[in-house]
Amino acid sequence: MSILKRWFSKPVEGEAALTERILNAAEPGNPEFPEDQHAAATAQPPHARAMPSGPIPPGQKIGFDAQLIDSLKHDHLALFSIFSRIGQMHAHGDYAHTAAELQRFTSALQTHVLKENVRFYAYMQRHLPRESDEAMLLHEFRREMNVIIRTVSEFLKKYEGMEQLHERTHEQFEHDLEQVGNLLLQRISREESSLYPLYH
Repeated sequence: MSILKRWFSKPVEGEAALTERILNAAEPGNPEFPEDQHAAATAQPPHARAMPSGPIPPGQKIGFDAQLIDSLKHDHLALFSIFSRIGQMHAHGDYAHTAAELQRFTSALQTHVLKENVRFYAYMQRHLPRESDEAMLLHEFRREMNVIIRTVSEFLKKYEGMEQLHERTHEQFEHDLEQVGNLLLQRISREESSLYPLYH
């Protein structure tokens, strides 16, 4: 059983199929996310690679993008693929590669959050009626995401650099990694089932 499936043996309530899809995609050997340390685990599908993820130039309007949701979902799978390798490397005491994968995860998460903020949330805020139930749901998701990002950032900062990864911190790191993984899996499952369907 993989690290992720051992940790997340109980799927997110009401989202068993989605949870299973995410965990299966992050399994070792998945050709979409190669094991090689230099492979681009966060590489986008060909149709999404040209999609800007940075700030919108001044005066440019944010339009609907039919490929955006697929791109964001692909990011989710890529993040959990990296996350799985973090767990595997750490479980084998390979602290150097654990630190490298943590850096990759940090970069991938930052890119994803920026894309989601600029391309998804900004568009939805402009197109949803301000007092609608959908707008309130969007606001709640965004507020929750800010809290989650702070939590994840604190975890990544705590173990930044190899000097924080060694036998004395082994058990604590695994505990913290599991907690962060559960938090992200619940958030991603809710995003894909409840939030992303609002995009049109």
